[in-house]
Amino acid sequence: MDNGSVNFITQASEQFSKPLLTSAKMIRSLYPNQDFYIYDGGLADRTVSKLDEFDNTKVIDWTNEAHYEVSLSEQTRLVIEDSIHNNTYLRHLVEQVIEYKPIARMKRRDFYVRQKPLCILDCTNRVDGNLFWIDSDAVLINSISELFEEEYDVAGTLRSRIETELGYEKQEHPVLEINNGVIHFNTTADKIRLFVQNWLEEIESFGLVSSREQTAFSNLIQESNDNMFNEYYNEGMLELGDNIITTKILPCDIYNHINPEKGINPNRQKIIHFKAGKYEEKVFDDLLETIKTDDFAKWTRWPTD
Repeated sequence: MDNGSVNFITQASEQFSKPLLTSAKMIRSLYPNQDFYIYDGGLADRTVSKLDEFDNTKVIDWTNEAHYEVSLSEQTRLVIEDSIHNNTYLRHLVEQVIEYKPIARMKRRDFYVRQKPLCILDCTNRVDGNLFWIDSDAVLINSISELFEEEYDVAGTLRSRIETELGYEKQEHPVLEINNGVIHFNTTADKIRLFVQNWLEEIESFGLVSSREQTAFSNLIQESNDNMFNEYYNEGMLELGDNIITTKILPCDIYNHINPEKGINPNRQKIIHFKAGKYEEKVFDDLLETIKTDDFAKWTRWPTD
């Protein structure tokens, strides 16, 4: 499809301001005529002012929607569960031995991750279509215009087989095949709205479980093709009532590189995702600064132009 109407979108609070500002700079550099909708879930005024310097950013006040309000007793429970989580020994004792589930923490995290489909749904009332979701801790480093010429409606990014298998072996909650840090809606606002509404319904069908928003998204994508996750670039057709949503799977390694600590190939990767707070580490902080100057020689052993 014509990339003249693609709209980038994310949601962020102040803790993500560093990668967000780098992301805004790169989107402005690579796609100066495309809008970048940033849903403000608690950004500082100074960050909003810096974002306003980019003429293609549109900051949407989302602070009321993103405010997590709980009772005093629930807040007390959160404080206790956070303290346990931050102590490795206690966390093992409480969660593994006693098998206590940190319900308050799960509820809070669930509230925040569900902001993604809600922001996307809101944005369908502001644009004609063609939305490209990029998490606020992910940064575009190369053009992705080849995707805008594709004919699918929705695309997600698929992890490697090794990563998902290791996740199943080592973690209480399996690593899902799809990482939702990047989602491409290459279709009309009506079709995006239809997909997201079904995504939200699928989320609620699980009850309170870990990562249910990613599980729900993965289920919808897999429903479009039973063999969807067998190979990258597989395509599917999802029936939603009288409508068909066409789907596609893209490789994480290229469009949602979630392991920058294992190396970067700027001739291959398009988006680097500093998930799990990696951007707070000194080396990745330096990398973010390097991205702004488009000089990757310090960080890669691959030949660079």
